[in-house]
Amino acid sequence: MLNERPTEFPGFDAEYEKHKDFFTKLGVPETPGDYKLEALADIPEDQIDKARLDHLLKAAHEAKIPQDLLNKLAQADFEYAKSMESTWAEQAEARQAELEGLVTQEWGTDVAKNAEAVKGVIESFGAEGFVDIVQQNMEVFMHPAVMNTLLNIGRAAQAATAPGGTATKVPGLVATADQASQELTRFFQNPENKQLYRSGDASTLHYVENLYKRGGRRLDLVDTV
Repeated sequence: MLNERPTEFPGFDAEYEKHKDFFTKLGVPETPGDYKLEALADIPEDQIDKARLDHLLKAAHEAKIPQDLLNKLAQADFEYAKSMESTWAEQAEARQAELEGLVTQEWGTDVAKNAEAVKGVIESFGAEGFVDIVQQNMEVFMHPAVMNTLLNIGRAAQAATAPGGTATKVPGLVATADQASQELTRFFQNPENKQLYRSGDASTLHYVENLYKRGGRRLDLVDTV
């Protein structure tokens, strides 16, 4: 309690032990790690930014802030952050809607086809964990410049699949069942693609399976391999 705290500072020329005793009675813990923040009591440890917390506690200890006063400050900050969560979520949704509108405006009637193509590029070329990164940073990936870049990558890969070229591996650029069947036929006109399929190449198998999912007829594969 405030009325139990020492009221007289021992003076700058006082012995170290008197200073230590004064701040101990004031409620300042011996080390930054000895602070106990009540606002964090119910928060899972893996959800706490430890580096940020350590920085805060170090600064509080250097400023000789008592435990109860730090609790009040931390609780006020925590309550503010909680109250802003819905606002931040609404702002993020509004920003994503704005970006989607820009992409739709730029792509026009091709928006569905192009979006599927971009999805195919991400799934086919993305390294391990890339899809998770995309989902966690949708505001970045939904920007028209990024979406067009991914679409251009897909188109370049698709252009490389003319007979005699290499495996496509961008199934999102195939929009209809007929196109999927035609792509299977065309794909296996390339002897290299046949060899990759027969050898069990993972990316080639993944690509062919995606064509099946888009309606490609397995008869085409039987006839051409």
